[in-house]
Amino acid sequence: MNLLPDASELAMLLTTSDVALHLNCSIRTVANLVRDGELTPIRVRRSVRFHPDQLRNLILAQMQKHLPRHLRQPLAADAPIPVVLSDNSLISLETSDGS
Repeated sequence: MNLLPDASELAMLLTTSDVALHLNCSIRTVANLVRDGELTPIRVRRSVRFHPDQLRNLILAQMQKHLPRHLRQPLAADAPIPVVLSDNSLISLETSDGS
């Protein structure tokens, strides 16, 4: 089991601005999500980055949270979520199932 991310995963790390842009919220709201433990950042010195899975998990959790109880079911973990980055490029968030 390799715990280190490969180069393609490192290229996909999102900035705080990227996360705020995708969630259509302020950078302060992203900081509050980190403070509240809803997002876990990757810190390199003073830089803060987020793995796309963190954003995806937050979105899926919020979607489940707001469904009526009788409709809540596990959502498909492999369905990609489109993300627009701060430079207006488009990526798809995909989770890895660890296999």
